[in-house]
Amino acid sequence: MADALKHLQEQLHVNMERQGLIQLVESKLDAFKSATTAQVNQVKSAAKRKAKTLVRRHHSEEYAAHEEITGDILKVIAEYKESTVAAAAVRTEELLQAFSKCNETVQAPAVTTDQNSDPLRGVSPAQVDCLSNVTSPAVSDQGNDDVDDDDDDDDDEEDSSSSSSSSEEEKQTSNQDTPVVIDSSTLELLQMLRAAQAITQPPKPDRQALEKVSRAEQRKVAAGANARARNLTDKKKRASSQKPKETAMSAHQKLMLQAKLTTEARKTKKKKAEDALKKKKAEDAFKLAELLLKQML
Repeated sequence: MADALKHLQEQLHVNMERQGLIQLVESKLDAFKSATTAQVNQVKSAAKRKAKTLVRRHHSEEYAAHEEITGDILKVIAEYKESTVAAAAVRTEELLQAFSKCNETVQAPAVTTDQNSDPLRGVSPAQVDCLSNVTSPAVSDQGNDDVDDDDDDDDDEEDSSSSSSSSEEEKQTSNQDTPVVIDSSTLELLQMLRAAQAITQPPKPDRQALEKVSRAEQRKVAAGANARARNLTDKKKRASSQKPKETAMSAHQKLMLQAKLTTEARKTKKKKAEDALKKKKAEDAFKLAELLLKQML
């Protein structure tokens, strides 16, 4: 009996030790599990934060690139419009300067080949003197070429000098127009003067060409706006297909983008109004130039 009791006590003691060891191992396992789960949760949260930052950075880069592209397009359109308006303004200034010069100068008369008509009718005495001074060297050169008729040339020169002196006296005594006999070189010079004045007269502005340019510019602006709208919609579709789930931050970004788009639309509208005003000023300048040309003609 005593041996059996002793044996039972030993077994009980062994069982108690085993249970203590089991509890210790279980506690260690629980501590290890809790530590590993905490580490895993930390890693997961860090990975989620990193993924969110990457997605936000990607969206911000896309929006920045889109804004840069739209800004460049608007800048190019504005520069093109400014260049066209500036060219039109320069052209109007040139026309006005040419008109003022034409008003200051005296137009040459039409030269006729009829012997009875006066080729210098309506020409001022200053122009006659200038033409005679210009043509005198040519006449002297022609006289030097004729070596055989030296005496005849001297007589002709004396006769021409006497006739010129008499014509000057007649001009001083009377203010009426008198027929003047001129040679072929003077007639050619008058024709050259008329041709030069015809060349220097600026051409009339063509309304059809201006309307074509304005229509082409309007079509280009509309095509650019449509292309920008299509690109924006395509980018929005790609971004919506690529990004995972909509968050509060993406909604805020959408609101910011909508506000930026509204501001850009206002700016473009204001710029269009300014361009229309500049175009109207240019058209008014062209109309003024046409009126001046009609008055001159």
